[in-house]
Amino acid sequence: MFLSQENANFITTTFVKFMKDKYDQTIVLNEQYYKVLAEIMRSTHAKHASSPSINMIVITELKKHYQETKSVQLSDDDAFFNKIQQLELNRKTFTPTIESVPPPPPPPEQNTTIQSINTVYMPAPIKIGKEIKLSSWDRDWCENHERNYFSWKGSLPRFVDRTNTRVGCLICLTDILKETSIISLVIEGANEDEVSVTLIPSHSVGNYTIFRPVLESLSYLKLLALPWKVSLESGDGEKINLGVDGLCYKTVELSPDGYSTLEYRGDCGEGDSIRVYVETFKKVIATIILKKREGQIDVLGMVPDHGKILNYSRQFTVVLEMVVNDHKN
Repeated sequence: MFLSQENANFITTTFVKFMKDKYDQTIVLNEQYYKVLAEIMRSTHAKHASSPSINMIVITELKKHYQETKSVQLSDDDAFFNKIQQLELNRKTFTPTIESVPPPPPPPEQNTTIQSINTVYMPAPIKIGKEIKLSSWDRDWCENHERNYFSWKGSLPRFVDRTNTRVGCLICLTDILKETSIISLVIEGANEDEVSVTLIPSHSVGNYTIFRPVLESLSYLKLLALPWKVSLESGDGEKINLGVDGLCYKTVELSPDGYSTLEYRGDCGEGDSIRVYVETFKKVIATIILKKREGQIDVLGMVPDHGKILNYSRQFTVVLEMVVNDHKN
């Protein structure tokens, strides 16, 4: 739970309060701050994962970073550590109190001389969560080879709350972004407006890594005009190279044992799930790679002739959480 959004919130609250109380320094909570926080949390977790004072180590590193970047002299007395320990203790031992509910006021005396008025109550529309997936495979991959930068031409649900759309998570193969600790999801609208959300690794499921926004409050998106252009950038704003699809293959052999040998030089590995577009029949076949050799792959089933291949296992998917209002009633 150290790398959770809840703990990031606690560290931020503690650091901001102490810097204000002790040194009268106001910490600006902008995107740069959260990038620094994410980097410090990840490096500290790698070195001190088992330490019971790991939050104190993070806050100490934040204090050092602020002192170096702002050229502010901050004393290193014991009050700093004592205050952090006390705040940590308060967080762990805090028990919410339940206030007693006052009795309802007595009903007003009825005046029989006043004619009663019927009030029509109109309930608020029911809010329903809606999932929207932006997947890099959902493109014309035979023509648009690059996985990272693609156009999403889907549609948005009716009655969508345009102020309440957020990035839920990003899912991708761990090997694709294994050297990246912080990424930015960038969405460009038809009118060339652009929005972005910073993501950090949350956890792994099998061979896939789940990236989530640094904080929930920073996950909200402005809905731009469709279609959208979706891409991933590194922390310094460079497009991340996720490879390409749509490279050509040619069938070498159809084996009676139930597999096909293809001549193919694209980026792939044994066990990868692929989609094969057969040029002759104008259709897509789903299969998996059984074996890989220099310039050749064996795939499950009969894959004839020639065409192009998409590596389905190496795509990424962004899950957006939207809210729609039910107006049926």
